[in-house]
Amino acid sequence: MDPKGLSAVVTGGGSGLGAASAARLASEGARVAIFDLNEEAGRAQAEKIGGKFFKVNVTDAGSVTEALAA
Repeated sequence: MDPKGLSAVVTGGGSGLGAASAARLASEGARVAIFDLNEEAGRAQAEKIGGKFFKVNVTDAGSVTEALAA
């Protein structure tokens, strides 16, 4: 799969495997949105990889819908 030019949403992208996945996708040309509750870590990772951060609780459908609309 070639993610170049695609958009990707990575839940829990502020740390751990999520952060590694977000970084890999961004390095391969994807536009990455990080969804995470940890605002500090999520914003830092998004800035590091050139992505966007959204504070999202993935167990709340309204929170997810709002972030996807943005």
